[in-house]
Amino acid sequence: MGNGANGHFLQTLTLPKPLVEFGNKRMILHQIEALAAAGVTDIVLAVNYRPEVMEKYLAEVCTSAGVDSETPTSDQQACN
Repeated sequence: MGNGANGHFLQTLTLPKPLVEFGNKRMILHQIEALAAAGVTDIVLAVNYRPEVMEKYLAEVCTSAGVDSETPTSDQQACN
């Protein structure tokens, strides 16, 4: 069988799409770095699939990029 037989391909699919690597970096990292370079200091991300995984990654990456991030849950409102 193909890559699915050893679980490698399926393991990639269990990640939220923004955490899939593209060009040796996770896709969301490309965006965070571009926002930080443009002077953005606060970002709000709508996260649906596996929010705990995204929040953990964002906490690490955003701190090192000098950006604050917020990921409101479905029971929270980002704006009142």
